Amino acid sequence: MKNKNLDMIVANDVSLKDRGFGSDFNKVTIITKDSEIETEVLTKREIADKILDAILEKIC
Repeated sequence: MKNKNLDMIVANDVSLKDRGFGSDFNKVTIITKDSEIETEVLTKREIADKILDAILEKIC
């Protein structure tokens, strides 16, 4: 992350058929330089809320 000057990465396993592309659900890992947050399986809207919460936590 340091080499690429990244503050955050959101990763998901695209090989799983029941979430991600073509599904309303997903499970992601939100990675920052000081933390790693793994979500449970949530709707994509809930995942978006978790990502925004993580961003707001870093900038506020």
